[in-house]
Amino acid sequence: MTLTPLRINRRVFFWGGSLALIGACSPTAPDLQLPSREQADPLRKYRVAEFAPYSSWARHIHESTMRDAPDILAISGGGEDGAFGAGLLNGWSARGDRPRFDVVTGISAGALIAPFAFLGPAYDAQLKQVFTEFGGDDVLRRRGLPGLLGSSVYDTKPMADLLRTFVAADIIDAIAERHHNGARLFVVTSNLDTARADIWNMGALAVDGQDDLLRSIVLASSALPAVFPPVPISYRDKSGQIYRETHLDGGLNMQFLAIPEATPALARNRQGRLFILINNTIDPAPQSVPRSIIGISTHSLSTLVRSSARSGLRAAELAASDSQLQVFAVSVEPDSPVVYDPSERFSLDYMIPLFDYGYQRGLAGDIWSD
Repeated sequence: MTLTPLRINRRVFFWGGSLALIGACSPTAPDLQLPSREQADPLRKYRVAEFAPYSSWARHIHESTMRDAPDILAISGGGEDGAFGAGLLNGWSARGDRPRFDVVTGISAGALIAPFAFLGPAYDAQLKQVFTEFGGDDVLRRRGLPGLLGSSVYDTKPMADLLRTFVAADIIDAIAERHHNGARLFVVTSNLDTARADIWNMGALAVDGQDDLLRSIVLASSALPAVFPPVPISYRDKSGQIYRETHLDGGLNMQFLAIPEATPALARNRQGRLFILINNTIDPAPQSVPRSIIGISTHSLSTLVRSSARSGLRAAELAASDSQLQVFAVSVEPDSPVVYDPSERFSLDYMIPLFDYGYQRGLAGDIWSD
């Protein structure tokens, strides 16, 4: 693929409007067994906190596992706009010059894409299925009045069922095999109890047979605030002690995980490449904003999220320049022919054309801006 300069364009981030619902009343959370600040994290084998020092990252990614000129893929969230990224990866595979990524990171919708992107083009068909054959009726189930008065409008059971189908044992075994060979897959969640981002080493989970925990993390990362409820996760240590936490959309803390904290040092002088796939447009075309509480608050939150994404891109460029990584980014063009109807959540009438749009852009081969 020829990598030529192209202006990075952006679209309004899907979940920004849903944040306006977070203030809704919710029932008291159940008692949780959490590690204290003084207590070592029982899950440190599988995760690292955002902004953790290099010493913490060394357990998860090490110089000996990084090949020369590593290729890194960071995938953003975006709800149903993940169909764009799924299509782009399929089109890039069809073009024939898609790299085999050494590190893949995913947040929210990107967490659904990341396992398939990590495993390579052989899994493109499954990735396409997720975003073109399962719509709102398959992943959304209204909770009725309890939902309006509780923690979310919809429940996560349909999505959990979908994950059991598509992130099955064979997929997890394949993730474990790539992990053994040195590649790394990371998914980000927001820890509701500690108010921080947790970055999960999915390959380590796969190697240890933590299938249910792995799926719970993907589910939690894609649990849009107020749309889906936070996801409880549990872990039993060797002594039998059970730890329970509550996690939700990783996009609350960052739009994408461009460079794991340890990567710049490991990639220095190796001249690798960092690809940032943004499942949205963050430079949208001018639009008329309804002069209403909902209209103004939704637009304001979307603006905040876009600003966060732009800041993330700048930070990634600065960090990558220090390690001699080339940075390339792509997003949905503001003049995309695919029109979004916010009244229809996860509509296949929207997702299939968006997948096709992404596919054609991936096939064209001139989409990545540097």
